Amino acid sequence: MLYSITTVKESKMTKTQVTKINNEVNAAVKEGSLIVCTFAEFKEICPTLEASAMPYAFNITDLKESDVQSTRGSHYNYEASLQTTMRDVKSGVLLDLSATHWPSGVTDMTCTFEGCTSLTTAPVIPDSVTNMYSTFYDCTSLTTAPEIPNSVTDMSYTFSGCASLTTAPVIPNSVTSMEGTFNNCTSLTTAPEIPDSVTEMYYTFSGCASLTMAPNIPDGVTNMEGTFNGCTSLTIVPNIPNSVTDMNYTFDGCTSLKEITAWNKTTDIKGSLFKSSCFENCTSLESIYVPAGTKPDWEAWFVCDYDWPSNVSRVDVVKEQN
Repeated sequence: MLYSITTVKESKMTKTQVTKINNEVNAAVKEGSLIVCTFAEFKEICPTLEASAMPYAFNITDLKESDVQSTRGSHYNYEASLQTTMRDVKSGVLLDLSATHWPSGVTDMTCTFEGCTSLTTAPVIPDSVTNMYSTFYDCTSLTTAPEIPNSVTDMSYTFSGCASLTTAPVIPNSVTSMEGTFNNCTSLTTAPEIPDSVTEMYYTFSGCASLTMAPNIPDGVTNMEGTFNGCTSLTIVPNIPNSVTDMNYTFDGCTSLKEITAWNKTTDIKGSLFKSSCFENCTSLESIYVPAGTKPDWEAWFVCDYDWPSNVSRVDVVKEQN
């Protein structure tokens, strides 16, 4: 059922008007209704909403590009911003904007919802968007990720800190940077497929404590520094392509990692690649399999400054795998 709020033409609503609308909104939310309103009405209503176990679902019909500028936008207006309105709601208020009409022509969604801890479901992302840097950074209540259009190239820190996100969206083949994309998404259980277009995976899944399986890493990725740092539920290392040049701290703190299967490198795997604790603090390691012809620099793999940590004594099976 749609619930439409009558437009109030005055620049400010009276207390009576706000109370009346707020009562109607709360009644609508209990019915699971979609609330259709203008952005002006949304700004007046949000501060009066009370905490609810069920999100308030809004269709904001008249958003303009200037309304959705983040705090880092060049034309940011603190008082008018959607981001500011959502940040200022009372604790426990949850907002579902999946039906909201996003302004057409927007290309940059840098930090659009950064710190909006009330957001549970995001609007549809328009096909014009190319930059989603930190779009949902620290949206701790976001449970459902929106579909990412094929126009997007930068997904650096897009969902970083989204602690309630359990399922990742499909990553389109237009994306090149996944730096920190799911950093500290502590509820994420399954990683998305990484497209061939991606080259940057710096701290992509760092702190994803519920992630049990790593995705395949495509040829073309060069930076895997800290990619799975602190993924405490990860048990198996993925195959690493020859294109990777930086693996500092890649699996540091993966305390459930039991097996390392080295990859089909044609050159020696030396300290230049693993010089800063690639497998440091992997306290559950049981076996390492090394392909014939590979010459790992063991000290560099496990610890910087070549000081072997105590947990390495648990790696008691080192053999060649033909």
